Amino acid sequence: MAGRYKIISNIRKYLLEENIYTEKDELILILLENTYSDYLLAYKEVKQNGQTLKQKDYNKNLKVVPNPSFKNMMELRKELFRLIDALYLTPKSRRSNNDAPSGVDSPFVDMMNDLNKNN
Repeated sequence: MAGRYKIISNIRKYLLEENIYTEKDELILILLENTYSDYLLAYKEVKQNGQTLKQKDYNKNLKVVPNPSFKNMMELRKELFRLIDALYLTPKSRRSNNDAPSGVDSPFVDMMNDLNKNN
C-alpha cells in the first residue's frame, strides 16, 4: 500500500522536475491514485476468487458467473492508461506533445512494472 503512494509521489516529482507540472495535473494525480488503489483491490479479489464465481440460482442449481471484480479490474486498467496518457507519460502521448518530458526514467515505468508484477 505504501508503494502506491510512493509511485504517485514519484510521478508528481518527475512532472515537477521536467517543468511540465501544472495545478490541473493534481486532479489527474488524485484520480490516478484512487483508480490505482481500486485496481489493486479488484486485482486482489480476482486473484483470491478467480475470474469466475460459482453461484446457486433460484432453483439451487450451481452455475458459473463472471466475477464482477474481474470486469471492474479490466475497466480500471483502461482508466489507468487514460490517466497516465493525460499526464503525457506514455511514448505515444509524448510524441504528440512537444511540452511533454522526453526522459526515459519515467515513474510511469515503475507503475507499469508494478501492474505487470501483480498480473
